[in-house]
Amino acid sequence: MSLTRRILRSPLFLSSCGAAVVLGGAVFYKESISCCYKVDSKLDNVVAVVTGATNGIGLATTRKLAEAGARVIMASRNMDKCKEQRRKIVLETRNKNVVCRLCDLASLESVENFAKRIIQDKEKVNLLINNAGIMHVPPKPTVDGFEPHLGVNFLGSKRMLLHRDDKKRYMFVGPHLLTVLLLDQLKVSAPSRIVNMIDISCKRGHVNFQDLNSTKDKPQPQCVYDQSQLARVVCTRELSRQLKGKHLHTYKYVKRTGIGRQVKSKFVKVVTWPAKKIGLQAPDKAANAVLLLAVSPEFGDVSGKTFRYDRVTKTLKETEINDEAEDLRVQLRLWLTADYWTKAQKVQLLFLSLFSR
Repeated sequence: MSLTRRILRSPLFLSSCGAAVVLGGAVFYKESISCCYKVDSKLDNVVAVVTGATNGIGLATTRKLAEAGARVIMASRNMDKCKEQRRKIVLETRNKNVVCRLCDLASLESVENFAKRIIQDKEKVNLLINNAGIMHVPPKPTVDGFEPHLGVNFLGSKRMLLHRDDKKRYMFVGPHLLTVLLLDQLKVSAPSRIVNMIDISCKRGHVNFQDLNSTKDKPQPQCVYDQSQLARVVCTRELSRQLKGKHLHTYKYVKRTGIGRQVKSKFVKVVTWPAKKIGLQAPDKAANAVLLLAVSPEFGDVSGKTFRYDRVTKTLKETEINDEAEDLRVQLRLWLTADYWTKAQKVQLLFLSLFSR
């Protein structure tokens, strides 16, 4: 047998070929689930607020908005990290109109102060991109006593106390409060858009009104995470209904990028690493879909819809979540619950009275 034939039949060669085929297929698949979009026009007159702007999709979105000339307000709870990322973005894009602002979604006071500064400065807001989120963090309650997923991903986790039937009830705030407080700025800056990032796991979610803060039973991390994602969907639908005819549009984008960096288990990280690398979008590619919803004229007359990237048509496609997300009673009930817990309307009226003089 010739040397060439021996090499071709050797286990090492065959395994190498197999690995190359698998790797090539993985690369092809990863590219097929990634959105390609480039902003055609300059965004010099656009002001965008991006939460979770120091990591993943939030960071990539901030960079792309800065490249297009927009003023970007990076809402972050880690100022040192935010300033470092801002420095890199400014050097890369030559756009100095990128600023860092402290906004910890796990704190009512921080969210209020963030919104207060924007309103006080009479700064317009054309885009609000709610991207920040956590996943599979330890079940230990926050320092304020709340289940962390629903708190940070949907409402937040700043404790307030309300006496009812001589019982103390805990309440939490965050992205919902931030959105409500910035609504007037978004309205006066119209046409404006709100893009809420959600995980595909929202399809498995269920809003448990009987134990919304997961205090009665020991919560399963995946269940409470799914609930927090569905809550974003439900309240975005209700907000869209309330804003009808006001030239302010809301969108939800189903992302396939992991925010599981909070997962502590090394075993879980090792086991899920291949799936993450192959099956999840790169943040830079996912940010293209966010920009498509945020600035493309194609979605200028659409509101309250949920989109995902379709690798067959190479565009964003409207998708349904579940029956609960479509239930008008669930939408209104959750919105009113969030408003009641956060006292969002009272804070909004207070800001109006203080800064409209």
